[in-house]
Amino acid sequence: SEWYQSQSTGSLLCTVVTDMLLFTLLLCATQALYGGSKITLTIGVLHSTMDDHPTEEMIDLALEEINYRSQQYELKVVYQRYSVVSNNVFEAVCAIMEKGVVGIVGSGSSNNVKLIAELASSFHIPVLTPSATNPFIQTESTSFLLNLMPSDFKQCEAIFRFLLYNKWTEFSILTSNDDYGINGMLKLQSLALGNGFIVHNNQQFETPLTHDNNRTVLDIKAELQVVKDSLSKIIVLVCDGWYSDHIFQQAHQMGLMTKEYAWIVTDGITTQPKVLQNDAGFVPLYLNGLLGTRPTISTQSEQYQELYRKFGTRYPSRTSELGGYILTLYDTIQVFAEGLNNYFERYDDVTPQQFYCHESFVEGAEGDRYWKDGTRYMRALQSVQLNGMTGRLEFDSEGWPKNVIYDILNLQNGKFVDLGTWYLQGSRLEMPRKALYFQHSAVIPSAKPRSLQGSRFVCGILPSDPFIMEVKGECDKSNCYYGYMIDLIGKLAEDLNFTYEFVQPADGMWGAFNKTTGNWTGIVNQLINRKIDMGAVPLSVNSERGKVIDFSFPFMDASNTAVLRAEESTSNKFFFLLPFEDRVWYSVILMNFIVTFIFYFANKTSPYGRSASYVHALMSCSCRGCLRRRSMGGGEQEKEYKCLFKEGEAKNSRNGTNLYNSAWIVSTGLFGKTRGDSPDSFSGRFIIVAWWFFMMVVLSMYTANLAASLTVNNMDIGIKSVKDLLSQKEIAWGTVKSTHTDQILQDSVDPVYKELHSKAEFVTNQSEGIRKVNEEKYVFIFETPIIDYAFKSSCDVVRIGAEFQSFEYALGFPQELPTPS
Repeated sequence: SEWYQSQSTGSLLCTVVTDMLLFTLLLCATQALYGGSKITLTIGVLHSTMDDHPTEEMIDLALEEINYRSQQYELKVVYQRYSVVSNNVFEAVCAIMEKGVVGIVGSGSSNNVKLIAELASSFHIPVLTPSATNPFIQTESTSFLLNLMPSDFKQCEAIFRFLLYNKWTEFSILTSNDDYGINGMLKLQSLALGNGFIVHNNQQFETPLTHDNNRTVLDIKAELQVVKDSLSKIIVLVCDGWYSDHIFQQAHQMGLMTKEYAWIVTDGITTQPKVLQNDAGFVPLYLNGLLGTRPTISTQSEQYQELYRKFGTRYPSRTSELGGYILTLYDTIQVFAEGLNNYFERYDDVTPQQFYCHESFVEGAEGDRYWKDGTRYMRALQSVQLNGMTGRLEFDSEGWPKNVIYDILNLQNGKFVDLGTWYLQGSRLEMPRKALYFQHSAVIPSAKPRSLQGSRFVCGILPSDPFIMEVKGECDKSNCYYGYMIDLIGKLAEDLNFTYEFVQPADGMWGAFNKTTGNWTGIVNQLINRKIDMGAVPLSVNSERGKVIDFSFPFMDASNTAVLRAEESTSNKFFFLLPFEDRVWYSVILMNFIVTFIFYFANKTSPYGRSASYVHALMSCSCRGCLRRRSMGGGEQEKEYKCLFKEGEAKNSRNGTNLYNSAWIVSTGLFGKTRGDSPDSFSGRFIIVAWWFFMMVVLSMYTANLAASLTVNNMDIGIKSVKDLLSQKEIAWGTVKSTHTDQILQDSVDPVYKELHSKAEFVTNQSEGIRKVNEEKYVFIFETPIIDYAFKSSCDVVRIGAEFQSFEYALGFPQELPTPS
């Protein structure tokens, strides 16, 4: 029995040994089949010293999953941080390549990634970046670079489509002065202007090069004030997320984050939401309502849920940082692994190489200058097709993602939530959910300002009687001017509820284009450069100014005119004869004699005249017969009647039928007077009435011409139009420099006006022109309303010729200034 037991034990041991030998042989065969034991490959990770994301934690987690699945290789990572200085980036890349890496993760700004890719590409080492979005980063010198994030241009298309969806056709852009900000601004502005949108402002701010934990280095109050003064209610912010907290603090303090406003941020902020937290680790309540875009994240997939669980278990305090950037970094490591899988499907082995930057370009074998397997591996990476955390991962021929999808986000309760999705293919936007705006408002802000309430305008002015006049003596800043324009601005401010202040241009000019310098002057220059909000002067409207500034509705019509102080003629004792020429006087006197004789003859020969009645009585009856006829009806009065012949003779001695009285009656008509007696005959009355009417007309003309001769005709000007100025040398002429009148003379198609401009003696302001007219022989050519007011009481100043070049007065504004809805 004992022997049997010993035999059984020996048999069992033999069986175990045999099994172990068989397992060992099987393992060796398997290793031989798959090319031997796992090979170790190294990936280099370059990230900025400013990077405070859980970069290394996420990469370590990704490597664990990859190495667990892989049977052929094991990946490990070497980390290298760099500062923003170019030399430091160069040294960091060289240090990584000395480790014999098969690929590099280039994280950071587009500028830094480009430096990394250029150096690594020269050694044929692939670079994958989870952060660079500069659309111009892909060049021949960066041929071994793949971008996992879409370019800035694609994000701009998503933002524009979102603006269009909300009918926000007017907005402002606030960007950092770097590649990320500038590229975003250029594309978005191009899309907007190409579709008839209005970009009120395009403000850029400088970003500090150092990492400031207190976020106090950046001060953009001036840029924010410009945006606020433009009345823009929709603001697109394009900058790195690190500066966002301090930007929003300043904007909140300036009242730019109320329910009337909407802010749209980019993936520089939405992919790393931690940057919005304050020092206490909380997102300020006033930020709730932010809108933004971000490359899509498959948050509902099982893959994401599993990663979130693992990450949360291992790093529970950092789950809030599991944003778009960190998830893209995870996908970057997965692409490296999938690229290796593609590589080993075609090739048996890979041989990493170490490179030393300072020795790589010395004379030697061609293969020592770059990684011989780099091109193969790069092709394998370009052919990757993978479902990642950020969607389907595929690359086009230029190294950009093929499937571009952006989520439209809304910050609610301190977290970004999805509102919808934009797809590059077909530029399709789906918005199943509604946004909540600042102060928990559900009302979509209007792109146009609803009122000017609370706005303050800087108004550019220049003294110009009667429109703007300065108060003489001491005055406070708000009451130093009076006049038509001051009243107009005051009325507008009262009705629209805004405040204002006045400033004068430093050069004291209205505004004209200087062809020598290529710049505008005066108030127009201030409007172009937005140093003022309104040109509160009677600004003449013309096409050249209209190209660079906007005008309000015109409030007055005007034109140009020329004036000169006329010299009085020598004294004339017979000034009262000046209204008519000599031949007119001779004609009037001659007509007086002719009418006298006609009147006398008509009155003398008419049977109804007094003289003719005497003759009729003499010829028709005797004295006795006449008395008998009278006595038949007179009775006892018979003896009172005299002979009609004698009676007619007596009347004829005092009536107006003689020549002397006729001349008197006719001559008094010359002075608008009449005698008491009037002719009895119809013909005499008709003649005298016609004569009086004729004399009434003559007297009216005489009175008018006499008044004119006493004011104008007694003054000797000798010039009938402005064109006559060119034919004389005694009188100078000119206008105010850099004004509308100056510009139209200079740019006129009429050569006469051009010559007038070339020979003109210019003055610096209208007061100087008025003084020269009063004191010198000088023709002042300027705008009619100002000329009329200046010389309204100067009887010796006359206009030369007719008014010319009509135009309109209006207020001036910077271009694309919003108007209240």
